[in-house]
Amino acid sequence: MSADDIRSLYRADPFAPFQLVLAEGREILVAKREHFSIAMTGDRVVICPRIEDFEIVNLADVNGVRLFGAPVSSVQAANTSAA
Repeated sequence: MSADDIRSLYRADPFAPFQLVLAEGREILVAKREHFSIAMTGDRVVICPRIEDFEIVNLADVNGVRLFGAPVSSVQAANTSAA
């Protein structure tokens, strides 16, 4: 998954909650734009789901995204078929 893919989700107006689908099978909820940040280098994201809790994720470990109320995005489908 590229930083541009993530940025487009981040910049969506209105913002729609989504989950990052990791290669290990976990899914991490991004409920609000304010709980999410993209590293300037474009290779990592920081998710802060709760006060005093955060997780740093390498984009190389993200297989795709799942939008709420929608099937798995085409970004994930493209990344899965390339593997």
